[in-house]
Amino acid sequence: MIFCYMSIFFLSTASFIVLLMVASGVSYLARRWKLPSTAVLVAAGMLIAYGAKYGIIPFIDDFELTPELLFYVFLPILLFESAYTVRYKELLRNIRSISALAIVSLIISAFCIAIGLQYIFGWLGFQVPFIVMLLFGTLISSTDTAAALSIFKELGVPRRLNLIFEGESLFNDGTAIALFLVVLGVIESHASGGVPMIHTNLYEHTIRMFAGTIGDTWFPIIKWTISLGSMIVFGIIIGACAGIIFSKVIQKIRNDSYLEITLSLALAHATFLVAELINHYFIPVSGIIATVAAAMVLGNYGRYKISPKVEEVMERYWGFFAFVTNSLVFILVGMMLVNLEVNWRPLLLPILITIPVVILARAISVYSVFGFLNFLKKEERVPRSWQHVLSWWALRGGLAVMMVLLIPTGIILPEWQLQWVLIRDFLLSLTLGTVIFSIFVKTITIAPLIRHFWIDKLHDIEEFEYVEGRILVASEALAKISKIREGGYIDSIEADTLTKKYQKTLSQTQVDAQWLMEKHGENFWMLVQRVATLHALGIEKYWLRHMYKSGEIPEIVFKRIMKRVVLQIRRVERGESQILTVKNIKPKTDIFEQITEYIIDRLEPKIDPIKEQYLEIRTIHIIIEKALEWLTELGNIDFIGQREEFRQVIALYEWFRNHAERERRLLFRTHKDFLKKLSASLTEKSLLVVEEAILADLAAKEIISPKLVLKFQKNIGARMEK
Repeated sequence: MIFCYMSIFFLSTASFIVLLMVASGVSYLARRWKLPSTAVLVAAGMLIAYGAKYGIIPFIDDFELTPELLFYVFLPILLFESAYTVRYKELLRNIRSISALAIVSLIISAFCIAIGLQYIFGWLGFQVPFIVMLLFGTLISSTDTAAALSIFKELGVPRRLNLIFEGESLFNDGTAIALFLVVLGVIESHASGGVPMIHTNLYEHTIRMFAGTIGDTWFPIIKWTISLGSMIVFGIIIGACAGIIFSKVIQKIRNDSYLEITLSLALAHATFLVAELINHYFIPVSGIIATVAAAMVLGNYGRYKISPKVEEVMERYWGFFAFVTNSLVFILVGMMLVNLEVNWRPLLLPILITIPVVILARAISVYSVFGFLNFLKKEERVPRSWQHVLSWWALRGGLAVMMVLLIPTGIILPEWQLQWVLIRDFLLSLTLGTVIFSIFVKTITIAPLIRHFWIDKLHDIEEFEYVEGRILVASEALAKISKIREGGYIDSIEADTLTKKYQKTLSQTQVDAQWLMEKHGENFWMLVQRVATLHALGIEKYWLRHMYKSGEIPEIVFKRIMKRVVLQIRRVERGESQILTVKNIKPKTDIFEQITEYIIDRLEPKIDPIKEQYLEIRTIHIIIEKALEWLTELGNIDFIGQREEFRQVIALYEWFRNHAERERRLLFRTHKDFLKKLSASLTEKSLLVVEEAILADLAAKEIISPKLVLKFQKNIGARMEK
């Protein structure tokens, strides 16, 4: 009885803390037992709800998943975290596949579900209006971001497949809710009872002025089509503007991780709330699409405005936010499935029919869309095995349930003939049945499905990299054992045992390498050349990022060189030459990519052209030197270093280095005095970076006190600004 005397706030807080502890424990057990974390968390939520219902833990359900909590608190975090890590160039290269899935496929699926269920239900004696089934089709066709992305990221699928699915999940939610609100508005305009959800805003007042001109037949269609388009277009515009504004604000802050991360969190929720306010009072705008757009702007354009040291931890913080939010959402969904009052018995047959219809509608929408896209050949072909996975792997979760709860309880249509059940309760039953099947069947079967179609198998480059990595690790371990033995830290018997162990591993790996040679034949050495080139380009990327984070190069130089390196990586991965030939001197870019890059270029600050040119040449020379160092080390592996194909890679990088050196000397001849001063300044900045590293090492070893660390950091920071 003690709980009766405690405040509601106290009980809600206690419930939240307990749920957080349960979520952490269940996530750990799911990972240890290799079970789908989503299904385990939902099951835990259902057990908790039953425990609260029977008085075992009576306060635990004081914290519940409401539509407001999901939409205004949890959903912006999940959307922002996923969209922040998406690279816009990769997204634009697959924009047709992603937009087709998020918009066209969703509309096809919604109408297939509506037509199929209305026909089957009518044949069984359940006369349900088409518009009601279309409403159900819109809400159940959405792939829940919270339910889907957390699982798909854990599976070893190709990068492009993950990007297509992630892109669909991000934009699908906004399209689904926009379409859902449009169909709900049509129902409310013909219904009686309930509180209308679609209010009268500026857009509604304006569009009604043209009702007489357009005519009663076409007016609703035009009105809701414009509304849907407005939600998408203005959502993107508002989100992009918010992302740019916050990026500029963050740029003014230097090396304050807490403040910069807090601003990114504020951006996620502020964008969502502002978009919803505009939607409420002025014009239709999707808060979901606006949040996704803002996150992508910050994750691409704004990423280089964030302090380099802070950027390293930004993704980790957002990963933490997403983990906590995802875990709570899944547990709360499980509790909600138990707590919602649903009379399952009379609706069991419609539910059992709905599940296969929804699966079939998703399959039709996916296969038809990709069949058409593959026929057009405007993008890289999507394999049929990927289509199978995308067709099956469309989870429904808390978002679908929240949408159905937005339907007014007492809404009544004149043609609704099932007097023994309300429209909302009927759709709620169908939704819960589909969600339960989705969570407990699809999450368990998706991994075997991926393995069945060999989607997670290693491709040729990964096979070689796996063997190469084992050779390098075993060789390094043997060298370490020898060094430890010489230092007297281990006796000869133990050292010999460990040496034999790693020599055995090395011998087995060399056997695997021989098997790869036989498998690929003469193509094996071309594969070695590709892998060596990709390694060298990876080293270039690493040191390029290092130089940017150290403040040695400005953003514009970093982006230009990084673009060049990424283009080379893309060509090598496709089996093409690393450098462009004369016939193909300009890389192909999509119209969307051209527009995006033009806008970003206009926003970038300009620097002295001579300084920019020198910094670019100097940076290229440095990263090429680093790549050559790694290639030399890689050449120590006997069966690699002795091949002509590998020596060709080294020769190409030596040519790159010599070319950069010639350009540097040529530039020095014409701008000697200016570049001497610039070189001195860059050298001093490099030394300050070295000072920072030494200071961090001294602090970690507690050779200097925290007070002295702050004093040194302040001094270095002041000299950096100069």
